[in-house]
Amino acid sequence: MCAKTSAQSLSATGKMMVHEEGDELTARFAALMACVRHQNGDMRPLVQQKILIDQLRNALDRAASGMEPMVDSGEPGFIAGTFAVENRLYRGAHFDVLKLRHRDLASLHVLKTLRQDQPIAPSRAALLRREAEIGLCFRDPHLVETTALLRLADGRPAILQPWRGEPLSSRLTELSADRPLDVSSITVMLSELLLALHRLHQHGYVHCDVKPSNIFLSPGAAPHLSLGDFGIALKMGETHAALELKAAYSQEYCAPEQAPDRPAHPTMDIYSAGRVLQHLLMAANQPIADELTQFANELCAQNPADRPQSAEIALAELKRIVVC
Repeated sequence: MCAKTSAQSLSATGKMMVHEEGDELTARFAALMACVRHQNGDMRPLVQQKILIDQLRNALDRAASGMEPMVDSGEPGFIAGTFAVENRLYRGAHFDVLKLRHRDLASLHVLKTLRQDQPIAPSRAALLRREAEIGLCFRDPHLVETTALLRLADGRPAILQPWRGEPLSSRLTELSADRPLDVSSITVMLSELLLALHRLHQHGYVHCDVKPSNIFLSPGAAPHLSLGDFGIALKMGETHAALELKAAYSQEYCAPEQAPDRPAHPTMDIYSAGRVLQHLLMAANQPIADELTQFANELCAQNPADRPQSAEIALAELKRIVVC
């Protein structure tokens, strides 16, 4: 009887402690939300409240992630319990790009996320979410679409995309006397790049960063090309300055008129495509037709008015040159 009474007493005590802890947690949460909503007695703007709540979620996610057992160093890490991390493809100043494999389907994917060794900056997280939203507009074989926007265990946002092959920049790096580029392959790649730009412009966007590292080639004798990385893409007529986007232009490929306060126009991408063509022609293993060299120069005209005014027009001109 004494044992039963003692057990009942312990149970009652435990319930009381849980109740008291719950009351304390509720009170602290209410105080925390009051801090989120108000500053010095004034109501914070709704946008600022949402940013603070998002940062709190990230902090809780990181704390929860730290409670999980660490994966053995010899085993690959997993994303969302579904994708095995094969390797890191690229590390930038603020972003990582990882190659993933679906653990059940064995399909390949790409994940772009914020670097794990840096605090989650709200502005960079917003930039990544914006890129994901743009990619959700596309379902085209020539444009790398967004499959999903994920939130990793530590709170970092991440864009999941299909694997579209190695970047053209890697192909150019690997070129040698044994693996040169022939003119036919160059014209096919340019044709597909112009088609990708035409499709992108039809969606109302200007890429603003067309370069070999953002052009992807699927393996094969005649590789299929797709255009990706829409991190600084703009709607036609928009400016990076108006959106407060700090765009790092690739000086070797960006149009001379491209600037933070300059409205985005398709001819900016046309110029970049011309610079890519010039780079490819330098790697060719055959004599280049004068018309093709002249066409590259036309795409790269210093005055935007002297360039083809659309990717569709440029593509038609390229087809005329190839047929001739």
